[in-house]
Amino acid sequence: MEHLISLKEWSPEKIRDILNLARDVKASPEKYSDAMNRKTLLMIFEKPSLRTRLSFEAGMTQMGGHAIYYNTNTSPMGSGKETISDSIKTASRFIDLIMARLFKHEDLIEMVEYATVPVINALTDDSHPC
Repeated sequence: MEHLISLKEWSPEKIRDILNLARDVKASPEKYSDAMNRKTLLMIFEKPSLRTRLSFEAGMTQMGGHAIYYNTNTSPMGSGKETISDSIKTASRFIDLIMARLFKHEDLIEMVEYATVPVINALTDDSHPC
């Protein structure tokens, strides 16, 4: 899975560049007000979190994008009527980015395998990077 990026594989320079960009976004948010213009984030929540939802949704809005909240507990994907692979293939046709907060890391790996857009790990039983 060459498109699955682990922070462990990143160089110190790459991490420093990302932190410098984050510092600039925080210091000069107006420079990034259109950074996500016409972009849509699908937020998949198997495990709910107010802070995670607010931070991602507010961030997309502040940068000119849109976020869609998807609760697997009240959806066909969570009920087993739709497979992860089919749901993610379909979603990838309509959105630009996926954020998933899941119980099982293997479900995130499956999402990454079938997505044609970037997938952000917001939480799994393996890690909590966000």
